[in-house]
Amino acid sequence: MNDLIEYAKDFMVNNPHYGYLLVAIVLIVFSFGSFKKYNWAISPGSSYQRFLYNTIGEKWFSRLIGAGFLIGSLASFGAFFLSNK
Repeated sequence: MNDLIEYAKDFMVNNPHYGYLLVAIVLIVFSFGSFKKYNWAISPGSSYQRFLYNTIGEKWFSRLIGAGFLIGSLASFGAFFLSNK
């Protein structure tokens, strides 16, 4: 197990652009969870998010958060593809 962790660490040090790909995949998962209104993806984490959740409602809050995650994932995919050149 330690060899696998060391291999992963060495791989990320030698290929840091794959970090963008990892972030993009995580953000895509959260975007999907937000659009499907899963609680683990849209539960408000701060007072400002709770304010937005109570003001605009669950439907629009999940769409807003999902769109933010989607934009972030597209930016990460773009950074991944641009950093390969």
